[in-house]
Amino acid sequence: MKMNNKRIEKYKRYLSENQNLARPLKHMEMVKDDVLETSGWYVFAPTMHMFIVWVLQQAMDKKVKRLYFLARDAYLMVKTAEKICQELKLPIECRYFYCSRFSLRTPLFHYNMEQALDYICANGLVMNLEVILERTGLSKEQQEEVIHNLKTDFKPGEDIPFSRLKEVRESLRECELFISYFTEYSKGLTPNLLGYLNQEGLLEEDTSYAVVDSGWVGSTQKTFNEALRHCGVAREVKGFYWGLYDLPTKRNQKDYYTYYFGPGDGLKEKVHFSSSLFEAIFSAPHGTTTGYEKIGEEYKPIYSVSPKKKVDFIQRIEDILAQYTDLFIMDVESLDEIDVLEGKKIIYKMLKLFMAEPSMEEADYFGNLIFSDYIEEDGTQSIAAKFTAEDMKKYQLIPRVLTMLGLKQGRIKESGWPEGSIVLFGGRIKYNLLQSVLYKRLSYTRMMMLWKSRKD
Repeated sequence: MKMNNKRIEKYKRYLSENQNLARPLKHMEMVKDDVLETSGWYVFAPTMHMFIVWVLQQAMDKKVKRLYFLARDAYLMVKTAEKICQELKLPIECRYFYCSRFSLRTPLFHYNMEQALDYICANGLVMNLEVILERTGLSKEQQEEVIHNLKTDFKPGEDIPFSRLKEVRESLRECELFISYFTEYSKGLTPNLLGYLNQEGLLEEDTSYAVVDSGWVGSTQKTFNEALRHCGVAREVKGFYWGLYDLPTKRNQKDYYTYYFGPGDGLKEKVHFSSSLFEAIFSAPHGTTTGYEKIGEEYKPIYSVSPKKKVDFIQRIEDILAQYTDLFIMDVESLDEIDVLEGKKIIYKMLKLFMAEPSMEEADYFGNLIFSDYIEEDGTQSIAAKFTAEDMKKYQLIPRVLTMLGLKQGRIKESGWPEGSIVLFGGRIKYNLLQSVLYKRLSYTRMMMLWKSRKD
């Protein structure tokens, strides 16, 4: 599928406004005019490189010697960082760390069951009892037993409205069979997690290190700190993130560093950004890390199988990024030559156009990327959900607000990339995109106000 030439020229015009981002344009060979190729060169690569340069600048400034890039969002990031460090001879070690929220949190949940319930009952794109219990990692037989013993009127595949998730959480909390199964399962996973942390050098108290990830709520960094405490290591891990909407606590916010937006700032960036689309693009060729196993004297990650279509997609982006890096750092002698904050202004324009105002070609191609809230990727869910006329009607500002507040019955059909869904639906595209912008602005403004009023 070809990209519209006017669209390409617009991306080029934005990039030409910044000398660091314009440099690769001058040396670029003829780029294929299909959607993935042009998006990779004109959007993904500039975005990735500005972020990685910022990360490396932060690491140098804070004298961090080792960076752990967290699976899966940071797979392409570590490839880019390694190449830049090698070319510029930076004294920073870059490592890829296999993990997921599931693989890190589940082994620690028996220490804090209330926190466990918050995690497995957190709202998602698809919410029903099957999705919630899939997050626990229990066997299918155990999940079925729990559902049979659960005091709830929801059937296994029935949608659960956001306003009633607390009811389901309480039902799980009061289910002795669930608590027993989940506690035993969690305890059994703990030794292998701690063994993997030790093997990968996270228990080395004399080594300065930080984690690198896309971000969103900073809970993975908090989990790292909890795991280290259970290993007898008293340290607070630093984290470098693309963006954070929230943090587990305000107490140690100085250890969380963000490039694109933070919990209390970056409203316009948040409104015109899609974290789900970001994750779908900047991913890895392997599946979700589900745990760790000990083979001989070595601890190995266990991960699900990723569909071939996704593997091929990531491989193409990886090839583009590798070529782009050579052009990006051409004639650069020091990272200090690159002004990442000025670059961020251009990246905002690029991402706003790509994510919040996608062309039909972009929405069609990237909207069909695989996206799933499940541990296993079944490949059945597109990131831009297909909206019906009724779905679109419910997606307007007022119905969405009333439904989220519990003042209107029913569940809004969620989409990992709502802007893509709106464009693919057609009709009054500009009007419906405006409705989405208004809702996101309202939602993020409220979130930021709550953040600023927090006392912890």
